[in-house]
Order: sequence, then structure tokens, then C-alpha cells
Amino acid sequence: MEVHHAKISKDKAKHFREYLLEGLMIFLAVFMGFIAENIREHISDNSKAKKYLASLYTDIKNDSAQLNDIIVLGEKLAKGQDSLLTALKARPLPASSIDTVYQLFFKYGSIMPEFNATERTFNQLINTGNFRLIENEQLSDSIVNYYDKVKTAEAQAKVVETNTMDCVVFAQNIFKLEYGLHMNAPHKSLLTDDAVTMEKYRNKLVQMRISEQYYIMYELNDLKKSCLHLIHLLEKVQG
Repeated sequence: MEVHHAKISKDKAKHFREYLLEGLMIFLAVFMGFIAENIREHISDNSKAKKYLASLYTDIKNDSAQLNDIIVLGEKLAKGQDSLLTALKARPLPASSIDTVYQLFFKYGSIMPEFNATERTFNQLINTGNFRLIENEQLSDSIVNYYDKVKTAEAQAKVVETNTMDCVVFAQNIFKLEYGLHMNAPHKSLLTDDAVTMEKYRNKLVQMRISEQYYIMYELNDLKKSCLHLIHLLEKVQG
């Protein structure tokens, strides 16, 4: 029995090699295009990340300056409120001290210091899904940690706002608010010098002072530490 071997002509073999080469070239072209696109995306992502980090750095620096101002203000408020509390202890309240009491009230008894973080860049990173562009894990963790503390501080600020408004509203039982427009008016007087009313006001002022000082000396000081740490990391990453 004879066995017939299939023979491939030289032309067919040549065509096969050409098809194989063409297929290989197409594959290489697609593959190189894929690589080129990935490189372009990587370059684009790096460029975006640098812009975001530069913008975030500006935001955090602004926050740092604002925190410094509020903490300094907090120290002044604490001293002024203590002076007002001491002045209101006197029974009866001397007429000679009423002008001083009014000055202390308008300057320290109706102010609520509040920190407003610059969240522009952070919100853009979150809302656009571009937070993934920050590949440095330590930096990304520090950013999240900082803005988590911002939310905690905002919650405490609401407590301060409630206590401040309560204190200011009650103060209208004692102080004539029109003097706020005429601080140099002579012979100022109070609406009442009733001991019970004065003591209730002092209690509300103490409550306001405690909440303000907790907010400033604890929440904002802690936030300031995170702020400075984040500034250091951003400077390090940006070179």
C-alpha cells in the first residue's frame, strides 16, 4: 500500500509566511499602540496629579494661616471673657465699671471664632474620582486623615454656635445693644442688675467659654498638627 505525502508548493509556503508576517506586524502595531496609549495616559495622570497636589498645597497653606489666626484669637477671647466674668461678680455693680463691662461684652461676649477649611481641591479629587492619582500611600492617608479631622472640628463648631447664640440671646435681658453703635455714649446703664439674672448670664458665658476653648485649644490645635504634617509631605512629594 502506498503512502502519499502532501506536498506544499513553494508559492503556498511563501504566501503562508507573508500572511504570518502581516499578522505579526498587525499584532505589533496594536500592541505598540496600546503601550503608547498607556504611556500617554500615565503622563497625563502624572500631570493631573501634580496640578492637584499644587492646588491642594495652596489650600492647606491657607488653612494653616487661618488656624494660626483663630488660635491666637482664642487666647484673647479667653482672657477677655474671664475679665467679663470677674467684672460681673461685683454686687452691686459699680456705675464706674459699667462702661468697662459693655466694652468687654461687645468685644469678647458675642464672638464665635470659626475655622472654615478650604475643601475646593479635596472635593474635586473625590467628586471626579481622581483621588486615585495620588499614588503615595502615606500622603493619601494623611489627606484623608486631615479632612476627617476637619469634619470633627465642624461638629464641635456647631456646639460652640449653639452655646454662643444662647448666651447672646440671654444677654439681651441685661445689656442695651444700642450701645454697640455708640460705644462712647456717656452714663451707660444696664437693663437690670438683678443678682439671679446676672448669675444665669455668667453661667451661660462660662458654658460658651468652655465650648469655645475646647474647640480652639483641642480640636483646632490637633487639626493644626495634621495640617503642618500634610504641608511637610506635600513639599516633600513636590520636591
